[in-house]
Amino acid sequence: MKRNLLLLLAFIAFNSLACFAQQPHKGESMLLYYMPKTTLTFQLTIEKKIEKPGKFYLYAEKYLGTTEVITQETESYALKEVNIKTKCEPDPNRAYAIPVSEKINASYIINKKGILRGINIEPTEATPKVSNQTKSTPKVTTQITELNPYNEEQMRANSIGKMAEEVAQQIYRIRESRLNLLTGDLDQLPNDGTSLKTMLKKLNEEEERLCALFVGTTTITTYQQTIAYTPSERLDNLTLIRFSPHQGVVSANDLSGEPIYLNLIPSIKTYAPETKQSNKNQVKTAIYYNQPGTALVTVTYEQKNLCKKNITIPQFGISIPLPMSLFEKKEYKAKFDEKTGALLELTK
Repeated sequence: MKRNLLLLLAFIAFNSLACFAQQPHKGESMLLYYMPKTTLTFQLTIEKKIEKPGKFYLYAEKYLGTTEVITQETESYALKEVNIKTKCEPDPNRAYAIPVSEKINASYIINKKGILRGINIEPTEATPKVSNQTKSTPKVTTQITELNPYNEEQMRANSIGKMAEEVAQQIYRIRESRLNLLTGDLDQLPNDGTSLKTMLKKLNEEEERLCALFVGTTTITTYQQTIAYTPSERLDNLTLIRFSPHQGVVSANDLSGEPIYLNLIPSIKTYAPETKQSNKNQVKTAIYYNQPGTALVTVTYEQKNLCKKNITIPQFGISIPLPMSLFEKKEYKAKFDEKTGALLELTK
């Protein structure tokens, strides 16, 4: 029944707009509101890796028997994923004015952004504001220590080769101590399993710290970067931003990076959008809501789809009028979607 009522009102509105569209009287107060528009925010998850060689990397094969070492300092970036979120903003190209006078008994609820939330409803009935923003902190996978790893004997070594030998011997002693703990080949063993785990953990950390002097260190951090774009038309391979394995995110004009393409295929309503007539609509006494359009949004990088999503885009929709006579005597109330401008409910 409610759906039939909505369809009937929309049909009446389209066919009898001239009957209720009026010019406001001179000096009459006006209440201004906007249709919403969507800004797309692309959240890029990026992994940054820094590799640094150890002081004794030339002696790694001789003392530790490995050639898997870092020989020079490098910094690299990898694009892990892209997520699409939306942000609602008022559309200045689709502004409407409602005459306000003592003769009109309707009450209008408009949010802080100037978007119409409802007519003849209680403020508590309005849709609550939900934030889609999340805070994130960089995640460090490998932590580089800045402490001096050498003991007194190693510090007194008179050559880099002698120092490397002393450090290697310390690594061997740590490994021997760990083996004795695991096999129980000690005169005095830890009292319980917790103490054993603590000792093994400290030995492992010390070995890793000293081995880093030979094989090098790797620090990996993950962070997020956001790119915003407000669509207004179809997009075919628009260079949203560029990404470089050596610098990370760079500007769209920086050819040192490969382009991240944005493709957007809108599904626009068959009627001509009302936006071109916004100036004329400002003086009409109809209440307008939005019938939003949609768009298929795809982000590609190096010929791979990073994300693909169908999103409601209110600026691709059309404005539909409702007679003000429905609300002047508070016979009807209406609720609107703040993010899309769509009519959610019309009840008597």
